[in-house]
Amino acid sequence: MSDWIIVFSDPDPWPLVHVFVPAILSIYCKNIWILISIIYLFESLEFLVSQLPLSGADYWGEISPIDAMVSDIVMGLIGYAAVVATNSFKQGPKPKYACLKPDKNSTNAWRTVAPYIHVLLSSGASSIVALSHLDGVFISIEWQFISFGIFYVLLALAFGHTKWAIFSVLNISLITLASLLTQHTALYSAGIVLFTSAGSIVYRNYLNPKQLSNTVPETNPLIKRDIIEF
Repeated sequence: MSDWIIVFSDPDPWPLVHVFVPAILSIYCKNIWILISIIYLFESLEFLVSQLPLSGADYWGEISPIDAMVSDIVMGLIGYAAVVATNSFKQGPKPKYACLKPDKNSTNAWRTVAPYIHVLLSSGASSIVALSHLDGVFISIEWQFISFGIFYVLLALAFGHTKWAIFSVLNISLITLASLLTQHTALYSAGIVLFTSAGSIVYRNYLNPKQLSNTVPETNPLIKRDIIEF
């Protein structure tokens, strides 16, 4: 029971990161099993790093099996569910501010690597959080949340994921505020994202005027779950 209390009362931004970084991966890789496999590989890498004879390396080890399951795998699946709920697999025309989104004028090389670059940069948005746990480094918890949120949302806009950027800025702001006031980042990350995802489903299917007037049913992205699209 104490392990559950530790995981859910943790004030660090990592549960928030573990929702939104896998979500970006989910946008490009629609296969949930590949997503879980990649999360597992990253967790294995973290464990190997934690075994290195370096100062502070043990930080990357898991607190308990509960931590590995909740803060990483479950949060990643919640991120995937949010992408499905908001239908963020689908992208519209390229906005003017989407300077990094590939288009018909982009080179084949950029169209190929852009999804990978976006995922890597989104992971890098958590660098401030990671640096804050190095020996002799102090970065306020407020700045850890804020720096991740700003960089993450700007990247989503730059790569043309406007709908997901709007969803992200709303959720990250709510989770940050709630966590800074009362801690429990994992609990708020799960609860708020699931609640807003449910609201997105209700709006898209029952309240959106465009959807109500559209007589042609929208293609469900989950129908092609076995196809990876990069």
